[in-house]
Amino acid sequence: MPSIPSAALTARAVSRSSAGSRTAPCSPAPTRAATAGPWRGSGVRDVLRQGGTPGDAAVDRAGAGAVREAAVWIVGGWLELPVWQQLLALVALYGTSAAALHLLTFHGPAGEWVRSFRGVVAPFFVSVALVFGLLLGFVAGGVWQRNAEAVRVVRGEGDALFQINHLSPDNDPGTATLRNLIRAYAQSVLTDEWPLMLHGGRSDRSEAALDNLIKGVAAAPVFGSGGVAVQRARLDLALKLHTLRETRIELAADRTDEVRWATLLILGLVTQLAIASVHLETPRPQIAALTIFSITAIIGLGLVAIEERPFSPPLDVKPSPIGDVVREVPAG
Repeated sequence: MPSIPSAALTARAVSRSSAGSRTAPCSPAPTRAATAGPWRGSGVRDVLRQGGTPGDAAVDRAGAGAVREAAVWIVGGWLELPVWQQLLALVALYGTSAAALHLLTFHGPAGEWVRSFRGVVAPFFVSVALVFGLLLGFVAGGVWQRNAEAVRVVRGEGDALFQINHLSPDNDPGTATLRNLIRAYAQSVLTDEWPLMLHGGRSDRSEAALDNLIKGVAAAPVFGSGGVAVQRARLDLALKLHTLRETRIELAADRTDEVRWATLLILGLVTQLAIASVHLETPRPQIAALTIFSITAIIGLGLVAIEERPFSPPLDVKPSPIGDVVREVPAG
């Protein structure tokens, strides 16, 4: 078990590392294109094996990068929209595609040619819908796991602050100072940092308040043999609070890969095509099948998209555990 001086040194090291992160903000992670060498990857080997040139491989990589950038731009912009605009975009996408498929089948100039494909058995579209449902489940699972982790982290922060307060008895000379530092950090999180987390940001004021709290815990006076154990417990809680805050900020900035979302939206359109292909004889059953699936897809995709950002309304994680600290911890 570490001694008090070593734990205090650890707390000060954490404080210095936090301060360093303010002066030197993290740069975004390098992309694969920036980290990969000119001859890495299977694309060049395949081109040379087929008699091509490295320039062809570069063109292929550039095309793949352009597709990814387009997916990031379109899907990323859609996920940043307000909730009602997200749902409206899904209604427009799947409503337009369903109407286009029906008109093409029964009212378009190529209707006879399209209906010549009739005979596709009904269970055929199940395989396509299954792939769509599985991918939707994977994306939803990741989103809900991130939301559950955000709830756990926020509750952990509130509990850690309360425990630091409970481990500071009223007759301790340093209790008043610690309580003021606890309240200052909690208030800064609520007023400064929480609004910034809507866009994955962080507050320098909250970071400074946490640094002051860690330094205050490390510098708190120790009295008697029991005071050593109490001080060690408070230092552990202060370091845990630092870890929980960093996890909360990472969760606020975390997003599902836009390419995965784009694939999911495209699979929804392919499922509509599969449903239309098994209803080429009569128009009304096709309308009914396309309508039912489109509504189902809009509800499922919309629900997952709303919860994509754990700290954004309307289904956002609330700061109630941290707000309770401000209301219940007395000022020093």
